[in-house]
Amino acid sequence: MGITTAEAIAVGITAVPTPISDDQWDGWLYHRFFSLVSPSVMNGGAAKDTDGVTGVSAAVRFEVDSKAMRKLPENMAVFVVFQVTEVGIATMQFHFNSRILLKLP
Repeated sequence: MGITTAEAIAVGITAVPTPISDDQWDGWLYHRFFSLVSPSVMNGGAAKDTDGVTGVSAAVRFEVDSKAMRKLPENMAVFVVFQVTEVGIATMQFHFNSRILLKLP
């Protein structure tokens, strides 16, 4: 999660920093590396999620809450970008919820 110009957001992912490629960038509000590895080879059935239907072989959850008010200058925007390196035929679903208190100009 970072702050960049509204113009960069309008251009898209090619114009905003990414967590792996630009990990030293000083505009990050929240940045975290993680590793997600299946506990074993999934052969046949997968573990079931809380709904009892969806297959899950590994999961990770993080709370994202800066607990500080940010003053956002004009023409700036908050963005979230997720960058991964997948090995083999891995697939991943990503859901992001967060809270942030902003003072607008």
